[in-house]
Amino acid sequence: QRLSSKVKLDVNISDKTPEGQIPPLLFIPFVENAFKHGISYRENSFIAILLRTENNNVIFECKNSITSSIEQKITKGGVGIANIQKRLDLIYGNSCNLNINEANKEYHVRLTVPFKIK
Repeated sequence: QRLSSKVKLDVNISDKTPEGQIPPLLFIPFVENAFKHGISYRENSFIAILLRTENNNVIFECKNSITSSIEQKITKGGVGIANIQKRLDLIYGNSCNLNINEANKEYHVRLTVPFKIK
């Protein structure tokens, strides 16, 4: 892990996860975006990742800071987000929920998908 002392990384993955299935690499694009767009080696910045299950759903949350150097480059929903949304629609239809918000210098993704138990 090559992060400067100005970057805080918090990963919280529930240890009470029932055995089941979700599509491979479903959450990776959000984590990649957080590292690509959410950290700065000049300013204090953070990434917080949460993964848990609740009521037969998998809940994934990824929050990252929006630093002043990145704030100027942000465009609303690039092609990556559009591709993720298409993939979710193909797999889950209306049974999943993807919320993406920018507020208070934070970028927050929350994805809830049904957990398919084996």
